[in-house]
Amino acid sequence: MLPILAHLLVLGVTPSAVLPNSAVPCVVEASARGPVQVLGRAFDAASRLPEVPHLKTRGRLQEELVEALLEAGGPVELAREWADGIDNWRRALGVAAVAVHLAMATELAVAHDR
Repeated sequence: MLPILAHLLVLGVTPSAVLPNSAVPCVVEASARGPVQVLGRAFDAASRLPEVPHLKTRGRLQEELVEALLEAGGPVELAREWADGIDNWRRALGVAAVAVHLAMATELAVAHDR
C-alpha cells in the first residue's frame, strides 16, 4: 500500500501525520471523503496521463489502484470496471486481482458456513 500512498502524494494528496511505529502516512482526504473517493480521484488522475511516453507508468498506477481499492474494501464491481479500463498487459493483472479477491471472499464464506 505504501507505493499507492506515495503516488497519491505526487498527485497532490497531503499527509496528515505518520502513524506511531509505522512509516505509512495517513491521508487527510481519506478520512474526510473516504478511501474509495480518494482512490477514485487518483485513478482518474492516473488515467489522464498521456499514452506517449507514460503508457507503462499509467498502467502500473492503474493496476496498483485496483488492488488498493480491493484492499480498502471498495466495491468489487468498481475494481473490475477500473481493471477493464487499463490499456496494456496490466489489465490482466487487475482482473486477476479482482478474481483472487472474489475467490478469497468465497473461501471465507464457505469456511464460516461449516
